[in-house]
Amino acid sequence: QLLEFLTAPPALQQPGDVKEALRHYRREWVQQALQLLALEQEDLPLRSMLPLVRSWEPPTFPVRAQDLLARGLQPGRELGDALRSLERRWVESEY
Repeated sequence: QLLEFLTAPPALQQPGDVKEALRHYRREWVQQALQLLALEQEDLPLRSMLPLVRSWEPPTFPVRAQDLLARGLQPGRELGDALRSLERRWVESEY
């Protein structure tokens, strides 16, 4: 996971980017990446995003495969696609 973070770091340009990074990576990594970006980009709203890094707790995605199976979906690719689609919409709605 660290290698992924270092080779393809998240954008961290908006608060939503920070939240998404916190869902996938360690808080310390996100905070350090944000601080480094702020040195490079003076217009980065660090003052509003750094407290977010320090205090925001990523929620757990509330839908599980079992939930969709109970609604009649069958195991397989369709189930995985449905879960990914729901999660994407959940993230876009800001949880």
